[in-house]
Amino acid sequence: MIFCIRKSNIMKNRQRNTTRPKQHHLISRMNVAAALGTTILFGSLTLPETAEARPTIEGSNATLNQERGRMPDVWVDLTETGKRLEAKYAEIMRSLQAEIRNTVPTITDAQLESFLANLSALDKAHESLLTGKNQLRNFVDYEEAVANFQRAEQNLVKAEKTVATRQQFLEYARALPDDHADKAFIIEYGEGQLRNRKRDLERAPKQLEDARKSMETAGEQRDQLAADKQKRENSIEETKAKIAQLAEAGMRLLTDAGLSDVLSNQALDAKLVTFMVMREADPYWLAVYAQQGSEYEQRIERLFGNTELMTRMLIADGASGGKYGKAMEIYENILQASPDAREGFLEKLALAISLEHAHPIAASTPEQEGFGNPPAENRIFIDPVVRFTEYKKWWQDGELDPDFDKHDVWSLRMVVDSHQTGEYLTWGREMLRNYRPDLVDYPVDSLRYSKAVDEEIQYTSMFLNWGDNLSYDRDDLERMQNILAVGGICGRRAHFGHFILKAFGVPVERRSQRGHASIARYTPNGWVTYLGGTWNRNNRNVRGYRSCADFRASTEARRAPDAFLMVKRAQWIGKALDENHRMGRGNGGWGYRDGRRWNRNPNQAPPVEPWNAVASIVQEEIIRRVDPQILIAVAEDLGESDEPYDRHAPSAVQIPASERQITVNDTGVIHIPAAAATRPANNTENIRYMPSNLGGYQLHFRRYGKGEGFGYTVEASKAGTYELGARLVTPAWNQHMDLTVNGANEPIHIELPFTKGMWGELEPVRLQLQEGTNVLTFSRLHFFFNGVSFRDFTLTQVD
Repeated sequence: MIFCIRKSNIMKNRQRNTTRPKQHHLISRMNVAAALGTTILFGSLTLPETAEARPTIEGSNATLNQERGRMPDVWVDLTETGKRLEAKYAEIMRSLQAEIRNTVPTITDAQLESFLANLSALDKAHESLLTGKNQLRNFVDYEEAVANFQRAEQNLVKAEKTVATRQQFLEYARALPDDHADKAFIIEYGEGQLRNRKRDLERAPKQLEDARKSMETAGEQRDQLAADKQKRENSIEETKAKIAQLAEAGMRLLTDAGLSDVLSNQALDAKLVTFMVMREADPYWLAVYAQQGSEYEQRIERLFGNTELMTRMLIADGASGGKYGKAMEIYENILQASPDAREGFLEKLALAISLEHAHPIAASTPEQEGFGNPPAENRIFIDPVVRFTEYKKWWQDGELDPDFDKHDVWSLRMVVDSHQTGEYLTWGREMLRNYRPDLVDYPVDSLRYSKAVDEEIQYTSMFLNWGDNLSYDRDDLERMQNILAVGGICGRRAHFGHFILKAFGVPVERRSQRGHASIARYTPNGWVTYLGGTWNRNNRNVRGYRSCADFRASTEARRAPDAFLMVKRAQWIGKALDENHRMGRGNGGWGYRDGRRWNRNPNQAPPVEPWNAVASIVQEEIIRRVDPQILIAVAEDLGESDEPYDRHAPSAVQIPASERQITVNDTGVIHIPAAAATRPANNTENIRYMPSNLGGYQLHFRRYGKGEGFGYTVEASKAGTYELGARLVTPAWNQHMDLTVNGANEPIHIELPFTKGMWGELEPVRLQLQEGTNVLTFSRLHFFFNGVSFRDFTLTQVD
C-alpha cells in the first residue's frame, strides 16, 4: 500500500499548519482568554486595549472553519456602540439560557444510564450490520470463485501484453533524439514501468494457480458455501430486526421519562433558536458586525425577529464560522438581486449559499489557487450572489444533475462550496460532455460523473516533487485542469472527484482516512463512500461531524425533515445546558476531535451527555422508520490504484448505419465518421463508441488503451497527397498517435493538439493514398497516459 502522506511531507505540513488560517469559535476565545488571564461571562471577553496587541484567532472544533482558503479573523476594537451591543446581546443570551434551563425537565442519572445502555447496544448492532454486509460482499461462493479464476486468466494475458507494450515504449524512449529535453526522464520512467509490469507478470501465474485451487475447493464445498452464505444473509436480517427493537425501546425510555412532549412541542423554539444563533455567532462578533452602521444592526434585529428563518439555518448546521450577520446580508442581497428566490427551490439555494459563503471562500484560478495563504488584500473570493446566479442559470438551462432541485438546504451547501469559479465549473461539465459523455449518463448512480476519476485521472506519484506540487503542472491552467492532464495520488484524485460532482450539482464532501483521502457523495438511494474505505466510526470527521458514522446517520435521518427537528431541539437544549455536543455514533478512535488535535484513544473521549443522548435516540428511531439502504463503499480498491473500475466487458452498442458510412462531398473531401471504423467494429476493452454531444457517435480511445489500435477502410478515387483532419478532444498536452497507411513499415507520427477538454481541430497531416482501397490504422505509444476522443476525420486531396 502506498500511503499518501510521506515522511518528508509531515514536517512541511506541520510548518504549514502553524500559519493555516483558522476561524474563530467561542471555545477558542475561551482558550485565548485563559492564556491572557482574562475572564469570560456568557461570551463577553475583556480585551486588550489595542487591536495590535490582540492575537490572531486560531483554533476551532468545526472542520469547515479550518478549511484552507478561508481567511483568519483578527480582533477588532469595539466602538461605544459596539460595546453597548455586545452587552445587550450577552444579556439576552444569558436570559434565554436561564429560561430554557428552568423550563426543560431534568434527566436523572438513572435515566441517562438507561439511555447510554440503549445507545451502546445500538452502536454495536450497527457496527455488526456494517461488518456483516462487508463480509457478505467479500464472501466467495462457487460462482464468485469461478469469476475470480476467469479474471486471473484474463490478468495473465493482460500482464503479458502490458510487458510487451512497456518494452515497446522503452525502445521508443531510447530512440528519442539525444537533444530531447526529457529523454533521460522518459527512459527512467519507462524502465520503472517495465520493471513493475514484469513483477506483475511474475506474480500472475501463482495468482492463477491460487484461483484455480480456490475454484476447485469451492466446487467440492458448493453446498456448504451456499448454506454459509444463506446463514450470513439471515444474520444480517436478524441484526436489522434487533436494531429496530432497540430503536423502539429507546423511544419508550424517552416517553417514560416525559421527554417526548418537550421534543415535539414548538413552544420553546423561538428561545432555543435565538439562543443558539447568539451562542454560535458570539455576542462580541455580533457586535463587531452590527457596529458598522445602523443598517447592519437592523439586519441583526431582522434575523432575531425571524424564528422560522433561524430555525432553518440551524437545521442546516448554521452559518459558516458562526457569521450569521454576514449570512443574513448575503441572503437579503440574493433576494434583492433575484426576486424569484423568495420561495420554492431557489429560496433553498439562496439560503444554502448564504450559510456556506458567510465565511468567504477563496477562488481557485491559475493566478491564485484556492489553497494558499496570500495576504487578505490580494485574495480573490467567490462572490455569493454571482454563485447563486450561476447555479440558477445552470439549473434552468438543464445543465445539472436531474436531482439537483430535490435537495434540502443542508445538502445544497455541499454543492455550492467549491473553490472553483463558475468559469471552471462550467469547464468541468463541458469537458466531460465533450470528452466522456458516457460518464454523464452512466447507468450506476454511485459512479455517475465521479467515475471520471478512475477512468481519467492517472494514479501516479512519478511526477511529484512533494505534496501537491507537480513538476509537470502548468501555470496557465487551473488546478483541476492540471489534475486531469497529469494525474496524481489519492488527494488530487479525490479533489477532482469532489470538483466534478459539484460542477454537476451533486452534493459531495471530503472524507479523510488515515494516510488517505477519499470522498462521500450523494446518490438517490443514499450517501456512499468512493475511492476509500466504507462507513465506520473510526474514520476522521466529515463536515464537522465527529466521525463519518455520525455524518451518515445524519444523512439518513434528514430524509424525515419534520421528525429531524426533534433531534435538533434535543441538541439545542443540550447546548443551553452547556453539554459537550457528541452524538451516539462515532464513539471513539478517530471519531473524536479534542480541540485542534485528533485523539486516537476512545477512552479519552468525553461522555455522551443527557440531551445529546436523547438526540441520538430520536435520530435512531427516525432512521428505523425511513429504513435506508446501507450503502457500502464504491471503488474502495481504487483509492490507490491506476485501474478502471470495470468488472465486466463493455456491452455492444447499436451504431446507426449513417455513422458507418464514409462519404465524399461535392469538392472531393472524404468524410469519415469516427464510428465507421472496421477494426474494431464495436466496443472493446479500450475503445468505446458513444453518442456525441455534437450529434451522431464518437470514438473514445481510453487512457488504458496502450498498444491497441483502430482502423478505417477508405476508397480514394485518385492517388496522391491528402491532408488528414479531425475533430477531437484531448485532456492533456504531449499526446501522440501513430498512423500507418496501407501497412507501411514506418508510421506517420501525429502530434495531437491540447484542447483542454473542448472540441478542437487536428493540424492537417499529409499522407499518400493509392487509388482504390486504402487502410488507415491508428495506434499509439505515449508518455503521459491520457485518452482521446474523435468525432470524425476528413481527407482532402492537395495534389
